[in-house]
Amino acid sequence: MKMINVKNMNKEHPITFSAEMVRAIFEGTKMQTRRLSKRYLQYKKGDVFWVKESYYIDKDSIGCGLYQYNLMYKSDCDYCDIKWKNPRYMPKKYSRLKIKLIKNIREEKLQDITEEDSNAEGFYNKETFKTFWDMLYLKEPKKQWQNNPT
Repeated sequence: MKMINVKNMNKEHPITFSAEMVRAIFEGTKMQTRRLSKRYLQYKKGDVFWVKESYYIDKDSIGCGLYQYNLMYKSDCDYCDIKWKNPRYMPKKYSRLKIKLIKNIREEKLQDITEEDSNAEGFYNKETFKTFWDMLYLKEPKKQWQNNPT
């Protein structure tokens, strides 16, 4: 019997991304992410994040009381007129994307982002990152760019 040191094992954690950011990950333009929660500081290099995103499950009857389930993702379907399920409630089994943490997490003020970092976030420049950030936190003024949260 082989003993495993559980303390050193990489762990899996959920992380939520918008459809735009999921597309940027698949396109290879999003290599970083910024989060306001201090709980992310506990994660370590090597940990894996499974991505939660907006999704929809379509249930079709195929006869004899049997059903076929079709899973769709908002990031793949801009034109679809569908009531998407909130990614917050996405079960792990529906996740199609895993991201391995290759650098350690650090804490910094939001406005300390560089042009290079905004590109790694999947944006053309710092100004487009700022606009997207404020759109995300439209209803939470304390988290907006002007307040420079950590």
